[in-house]
Amino acid sequence: LENGGNVGIGTNNPDANLDVTSTANQQHLKIQGGYAEGVGALAIIKTTANGNALSVESATTSDSREIFEIKNSNGTVFEVQGDGKVGIGTTNPSAELDVNGVVKFKVYTVSSLPSAVAGGRAFVSDSAVQYNSSNVGAQAAYGGGSYFVPVYSDGSYWYIG
Repeated sequence: LENGGNVGIGTNNPDANLDVTSTANQQHLKIQGGYAEGVGALAIIKTTANGNALSVESATTSDSREIFEIKNSNGTVFEVQGDGKVGIGTTNPSAELDVNGVVKFKVYTVSSLPSAVAGGRAFVSDSAVQYNSSNVGAQAAYGGGSYFVPVYSDGSYWYIG
């Protein structure tokens, strides 16, 4: 069905260039064009209250709206803002990566740590050096122990801390 240049499938009143609606499963697909603020470029939405959504929206230089967002019935799960900030569990990330929840790191043995990458964080399960204030910054080079310690990398080596 065509309505004012919009094409609708499963709807008599399409409100996007292509509006696909299935009332049986309450699924909705919209692909919109244009440059107006707040106009979504792609949105896949479950239209029941508090439904699931995946949207990719346009953003202008003065607009900090999300440019990619995944939602579920509990709210935003993952969002990339127009300023490049990524939020997981938050709609307003305040840093380049802002996680509202627990972050799980892979646990390695000292001998299986990957190549050092600047800013890298991980945990080791077999450190021979205990994590305490006098050992922070010591190189994480001694495995075979039983200490579970956080490690970080400067790009060349892994250190306790």
